Amino acid sequence: MATIDTAKRKYARRVPAMKANYQGAMERFLGTSAGALSRAIPVVNYGDVIKSGVEDKWERNLKNAFGV
Repeated sequence: MATIDTAKRKYARRVPAMKANYQGAMERFLGTSAGALSRAIPVVNYGDVIKSGVEDKWERNLKNAFGV
């Protein structure tokens, strides 16, 4: 369980920056200017899913998958 707890803490620290990282990566991939995709549906939907507390859902799903 210590491994899961450690991974969960690392994931929780990264969550606040994940939407901006996703948006930036998509903008670089598509060759658009910074901020151009801020209201794009995939970016908005990603932000709706990846928010504070997602690490708890991740932990539950992982434990359920392995019967822990």
